[in-house]
Amino acid sequence: MKFVKTADLKTGMRLARPIYNKNGVLLYERNSKLTPQGISSIQNFGLLGIFILEPAEPVPPMTIDDINFERFQTMYVFAIQEELQLILFRNRAAKIQVITDNVLRSYGHLDKKINFIDTPGADDFIGGAYSAFSVCDTGIMVINGAQGVEVGTDSYLRLAADHNLPVILAVNQLDSEKADWEMVQNSIKEAVGNKAVYIQFPVNVGPTFDGFVDVLTMKYYHFKDANGTREDLDIPAELQDQAEMMRQELI
Repeated sequence: MKFVKTADLKTGMRLARPIYNKNGVLLYERNSKLTPQGISSIQNFGLLGIFILEPAEPVPPMTIDDINFERFQTMYVFAIQEELQLILFRNRAAKIQVITDNVLRSYGHLDKKINFIDTPGADDFIGGAYSAFSVCDTGIMVINGAQGVEVGTDSYLRLAADHNLPVILAVNQLDSEKADWEMVQNSIKEAVGNKAVYIQFPVNVGPTFDGFVDVLTMKYYHFKDANGTREDLDIPAELQDQAEMMRQELI
């Protein structure tokens, strides 16, 4: 079994694990051979890659619990992604508590769990961040869309680099009249060079901000009202080149 990036998938490859959609419906069973249509569907899901069987490799055994976990994992990855987008772009949560409760109830008894350590971003509390980075696997930092990478953020980024930790950068305040996406990008590049890759980029930054392009799914997610009601659309023609460039940098 080997992990193959989505861009490297080829017709005839056999799936090592089942693939489900966000509603938990089985799309492709294990040992299914990839078709051009199947590869296109996987790319549309926004998956970085999937596990593929070697040419002569038999299908490895999976228990009912293993299969149920694959289904559960897919459903809740999509659910968490949608909820985080709602929080990031509309500053409100709809189902995060329900999602958390379901995850804990279903798999909270496992030997491993994910802990989130929330530390203040002010410089006065950098000691707390230092302690957190000493025991974390990944850092998440929020950047103000009207300010870019500030002095404090830069200090935290250097701290993460000292601990050799990957960092997820989330940009908020993109609906502010002072928001400047180009400035944010330049400040990120100045802080970390070419190490940063983009998974999403905003559309209509400022008071008219109403959506973003996801370069994993290659979709334009548009918020059509103030409640954050989302519609999934094709990427506008004028944004296609930018989306494709960012996707190639990502994969």
